[in-house]
Amino acid sequence: MYPEIQKRIDSVMVNKGVNSHSWITRYFPGENHSELAWSKRLRIPLEFLLSSPAQP
Repeated sequence: MYPEIQKRIDSVMVNKGVNSHSWITRYFPGENHSELAWSKRLRIPLEFLLSSPAQP
């Protein structure tokens, strides 16, 4: 169910003018929303949020 819902949200964000410099979507098939699963990928949102703004 997640991928279809996320596609709708991504479409809303694009229609609002949000681009890949301020919004990314990642999907991890087979992973759940547990602390163990997040510990494997926490670096991804942290690097995105804490990096210098990219030049469009």
